[in-house]
Amino acid sequence: QPTSPCIDAGDPESELDPDGTVADMGAYPFYHIWGCTDPLASNYLPDAELDDGSCTGSPVNSSDFTYAGELDGHYYYLSNNTANWENAKIISEDNNGHLVTISNDDENTLAGQHYTGGNYIWIGLFQNTNSPEFSEPDGGWEWVTGEPLDYINWNSGEPNNMGSEQYVFIQANNTWNDANQSVPYRFALELEKGCTDPTASNYQDYAYADDGSCLYDYCLELHSGANLKSFYALP
Repeated sequence: QPTSPCIDAGDPESELDPDGTVADMGAYPFYHIWGCTDPLASNYLPDAELDDGSCTGSPVNSSDFTYAGELDGHYYYLSNNTANWENAKIISEDNNGHLVTISNDDENTLAGQHYTGGNYIWIGLFQNTNSPEFSEPDGGWEWVTGEPLDYINWNSGEPNNMGSEQYVFIQANNTWNDANQSVPYRFALELEKGCTDPTASNYQDYAYADDGSCLYDYCLELHSGANLKSFYALP
C-alpha cells in the first residue's frame, strides 16, 4: 500500500523467479526516525533521520532553518523559506550566525547539497561597490564576515553582471552565479564559535559562542621618573 511503512523484500539465497528477480518474501518494515536533528538543541535526538521541526533550545530557530550538517566545528542550516539576499542576511544574523562563507570544496559541497533544479541557495558572497578593488565583473567580491576570499567556484562565464548582479547563489554542481539581490531564494546559514567580547581586538560579532580566543590591546603610559618593574595584561 502507498501509505504502508513496509517494502517487499526477497531472500538472496532463494532461486530466481522466471523474470530473473529474487523470490518475494513478503513485507518487511521500512520507516524513518523523526525528531530534532540539530545537535545544538536541548532536545537533540541523535538517532533522528528526518527533522520534524520540534527543536528547542538551539541558537537557531527551527521555524527558520533545518539542520544540514557539521564541518570542522562549524554548524550549517538550510532555510525553510525563501528571501531576497538582504533579508536572508538579516534572518541569518538574527539566528546567531551568518550567511555561509566557503573556504574549500568540502564546505562548498555541504552548503549546496540541497540544491535541486532551479531552487538556488544564497551564500554570503557579495560585490562591494565601494571597495577600491571594485570593477565589473570580477572586482570587489567579499564575504559577509570580512574573511579572505581564498576559494571560488564560479560557473563557467560567471560572474557576468547581467544587470546589477552583486550577490551570489549556488546552483547546479555546486557552482556559483552572480544575481540581483531582489530574487527570493533559500539560503544557507553557518554558525561558528569565536571571540564574543566587544572590547577585544579580535571581536567577531557573528560568533554564536565564545571559544576563548579573545585578544586585548593595552596601552601603558609611564610618568616621568617612573620605574617599570613588570607588567601583566589580563583579559
